[in-house]
Amino acid sequence: MESHIDKTIKHLNKILRAVSQYDGKPCKVCGETLRYKSNKRCVNCKHEMDAWNYQQRKARKQAEERHGVEVV
Repeated sequence: MESHIDKTIKHLNKILRAVSQYDGKPCKVCGETLRYKSNKRCVNCKHEMDAWNYQQRKARKQAEERHGVEVV
């Protein structure tokens, strides 16, 4: 049987999750709809919802590979 403390901890975890996550569009990779509010990444596989961020990171990585230096 669960103690009162265990129930309280579960309840607080649900509240914390509700504050930091939201239901959005389904992830293109895994189909999960739960996302982090801070960075809009999928909670399950960490795939980014925002295509602009992905494109920027991809362009930065390509520039680093071409020039052999780290681009900030």
